[in-house]
Amino acid sequence: KREMVSMCLLCLYVQIEKEKWLVREKNEKEKRLVREKNMQWLFEMASDQDTKFQYNGQDKFPSGAWAGYYKQYGREHSLGEFTLETTDVDGHIKGLGIDDIGQYNISGRYNFENGRMVFTKSYIPGTGDSEENFGHDVEYRGALIQNSFSYGFRGSWYVRTFHYGGIGDYQIWPMNCLERDVVIEHARSSVTSSILTATETSPLFVSKGSYQS
Repeated sequence: KREMVSMCLLCLYVQIEKEKWLVREKNEKEKRLVREKNMQWLFEMASDQDTKFQYNGQDKFPSGAWAGYYKQYGREHSLGEFTLETTDVDGHIKGLGIDDIGQYNISGRYNFENGRMVFTKSYIPGTGDSEENFGHDVEYRGALIQNSFSYGFRGSWYVRTFHYGGIGDYQIWPMNCLERDVVIEHARSSVTSSILTATETSPLFVSKGSYQS
């Protein structure tokens, strides 16, 4: 009888582990698809080829301290203060920061030709909130607001872990902007550039119906 119970428990354990593996594989496949779509979107140009992207103000990526917020659970959450910098002429970016979930590293790409940026925020396991930090990645993509670095970027984020999946909006801006308070308020209420409008109205990542916790 004990052997039968042990066998049943072993079969149950194997089944649970198999289901976990299948979920992890599905999540990894979905994340790879998101990153592929992001990179494709990063290098898409405006549909009107006669319209050349023009910067409103400086055209140099403002490396240094940045700040911002993201929307989740029906409210805004601070991204804290973090760093962003370009590492080469091709627009590769890196950074690091800390928020209410934990410490994280940033890696991604900025396209100087259309004002679009994609990056991955990778949380460092064992830091911050142990109930929220799974050492997971969050994928971001966005475009310059009004073609200006002063206004920062606005776009969408995506996350998928074993415990949770979701998407939402975000906005970030460089801390060295002298009029950042005015800029942020104006950016939230203003009509954005055509590139950003295209970002918000086009299908984001994959179907929203796929992201259910």
